[in-house]
Amino acid sequence: MSNEGAALETNPYQPPQAEVADVPEAAGALFYVVSPFKFWLLGVGTLGAYLLYWFYQHWALLNRRDKSYWPVARTIFSIFFAHALFNEIDAQLKRKRIAHFWAPGIWATVFVIATILNRIVSRLSLNMIPPVSAQLFMFALLAPILWSTFQAQRAANAAEGDPDGRTNENLTAANVIWLVLGAVWWTLILLGLYNLIYRPFD
Repeated sequence: MSNEGAALETNPYQPPQAEVADVPEAAGALFYVVSPFKFWLLGVGTLGAYLLYWFYQHWALLNRRDKSYWPVARTIFSIFFAHALFNEIDAQLKRKRIAHFWAPGIWATVFVIATILNRIVSRLSLNMIPPVSAQLFMFALLAPILWSTFQAQRAANAAEGDPDGRTNENLTAANVIWLVLGAVWWTLILLGLYNLIYRPFD
């Protein structure tokens, strides 16, 4: 080997030759970050509709890295892609060697089962199940749906180095608008339940 070649190999000013393809965070966040309080406020306040935005944001950010995802499709058909998203979050934790105890497969399964049951009940004929029972059952199913996605959000926050979601803890104008619409929705549903329970024959 020539002295010139040896000098190139030991040149301290030569840029590093290490692979950098697996460091997507250099181009920005890989996952959506949100504080626990804001997650629960928007999740409950919109009766779970917030999860459409939640799934979309995660897939849109991942798509910036791989350019192989369809965020809208994966949001609409979230029951088919929940496991993939939760596993992506877990893989990032492992790549960064961040210790975070959770069970992505179990929580994704909880989300899928609860979501499917929720959709089945919402489509059942009134002759098959009393409307009050159906509505209360759907309310009950909202708990495992939100709790399972919250576990994924906690893991995503950890993967982004922001466990408390401090970078996204303030409410925006759009958040307030959705909360107002959610409050109207909640009011209509509760009034409907009141009429069904206390004024069934009016």
